[in-house]
Amino acid sequence: MGRGLRSVAVVALVACVAAAPAAASPDGGAPQASGAVLAVVPFRDLGPTARGHLGDAVAEALSTDLRALASVRIVERAALTRVVAELDRAAASAASAAEPDPAALARVGHLVGATLIVVGAIQRQPGALRLTARLLRVDTAEVLAAAKVDGLDGDLFSLEDRLAAELARALGHTSPPPPRRRRPAPLRAVERWGDALAARDEAERRAILDEVLALQPDFDDAARGLAEAEQRLARLDATLSREEARRQLVELDHRRAAITAARTPRALVAAWEALFDALHAQLRFGRLCDEVAPLVDRPPSPFARLASAPADADRLHARALFEAVFCAALRKRDGDTIRLGQRLLAEHPAAAGVADARDFVAYALQHERLRRDGPARAAARLAALSPAARANPCRVARILHEERRLDEAVRPAEECAARPDATLVDWVALARLHIARADFRAARETRAQLRARWPAALHAPEAASLAELPIDLD
Repeated sequence: MGRGLRSVAVVALVACVAAAPAAASPDGGAPQASGAVLAVVPFRDLGPTARGHLGDAVAEALSTDLRALASVRIVERAALTRVVAELDRAAASAASAAEPDPAALARVGHLVGATLIVVGAIQRQPGALRLTARLLRVDTAEVLAAAKVDGLDGDLFSLEDRLAAELARALGHTSPPPPRRRRPAPLRAVERWGDALAARDEAERRAILDEVLALQPDFDDAARGLAEAEQRLARLDATLSREEARRQLVELDHRRAAITAARTPRALVAAWEALFDALHAQLRFGRLCDEVAPLVDRPPSPFARLASAPADADRLHARALFEAVFCAALRKRDGDTIRLGQRLLAEHPAAAGVADARDFVAYALQHERLRRDGPARAAARLAALSPAARANPCRVARILHEERRLDEAVRPAEECAARPDATLVDWVALARLHIARADFRAARETRAQLRARWPAALHAPEAASLAELPIDLD
C-alpha cells in the first residue's frame, strides 16, 4: 500500500441559500424570511433511469435564483463541502420519509447555521419531468410549504424558475425572483453540469464542463463554471493537461467496470485494490476515501459476493480499514484515527499496513495530548521569550505549531512568509501548517507561490513533503 497523502472528502456538492428562522406572518400567511438561513440540498432523482447528479444541478440553479431575493443571504457551496455527508443524510431523510428526521435537520442547522432547508425530488416520465420541493423549519422539522411543477424534460430551467417563484412566495415575497435568460438545454447537458458541480477536483470538473459545452455551446452556467475552473487550476499551479485528466478519468471508469465484471472472489478483491492504487497514483485521495468508507462496515455489496471466500473478504476489509485510518489521519480526525486504527489492529493484526496504522494511532494520541497540554505549554514558551524574540513572527509561529495551536499559528506564519527576506524554509513551514490544519487548498496555493519564487524548490529535501498534495480536497 502506498504511503502518499490520503484523505476523506464526500463531495456531493450542495448548493445552499441563506436566511434566519422563518416566522409565521401576523395573519397566519407565508413565513417571513428576513434574516433566515436557507439551505437548498441536492434534489433526489427518483426516475428509473436516474444517473449522475441532476439533483445537484437543480439545487444550484434554485440557489442562484433565490440569491436574488433581498432578504436571503447565501452560504456558498465551497463553505459546505466539509458537511456534505450530513446534509445528504438529512436530505434523504426529509425527501423520502413521511416525517423528516428532526435530529438530522438540527445537525444541519448546527453545521451550517441553517434555520430553513429546502429538500426536493425529481420524477421522470417519458418526455416529462416533475419537480417537488418542501420548505422545512430546521428546529422543529415543520413543513412550512410544499411546491410542485410539471413540464417537458427539455426545459428543466423553466420548471426550476417556476419552482423558485413558488418558494419565494412561501418565504413571504410577493414578487418572485426574476427568471434568468437561459436557453432550453438537453437534459443530458444539465445532468453533466450537475456532475461537474459534484466533481472532486478541478481537472475532472474542467473535463466534464468541456463535454457540457460540446452538447450545449450557449450553456452560460457551464461556460462560467469552466472559466472559474481554469482560473483555479492556474492559481493552484496544476500540471494536468486536459488530455491527461481525461485519460485518468477513463482509467478510473475501467477500474470500476472491472469490479462489476469480476467473476471470482479473488478477481473482485484484486479489482478493488487496483482501483485504490489508481486513485493513489492520481492523487485523488478524496475519491479514494469516498470509495473505502462504505466498505468499513462490510456492507452486502460487495461482501455478499465474497461469502464463499472469507480470506478474500478479510483481505478487502483490511485494506478498506487501513485506508480509512489513513483518511482520518490526514484530515486530523484523531478520534476516528484511534478508533479505526485500533479496530484494524484487533481484527486484522497480520494485515499489510498494520505498522503504518500503529504510527497513525501513536501520532493521533500525541496530538490529543498536545491539544490538552498545548495551551499552557505554548503560553509558557512564549512568556519565556525575550521581547525581541516575541516580535519575531517566525519564532512565534513555530512555537504555536509545535504545541498544536494551529489556528493561532496561521497569522504569524503568514507574516513570516511575507517578509522581504523570507526563506524557502519559512514558506515550507507555512505550507506544512496548512497541511496540519487539513486546509489543502491553502497548502496548494502556498506551494504554487513557493514554486514561483524558487522554481526548483520541490526538489529540495526540506520541501519533499509538499510534492504530493491531494488534488481533490480543500
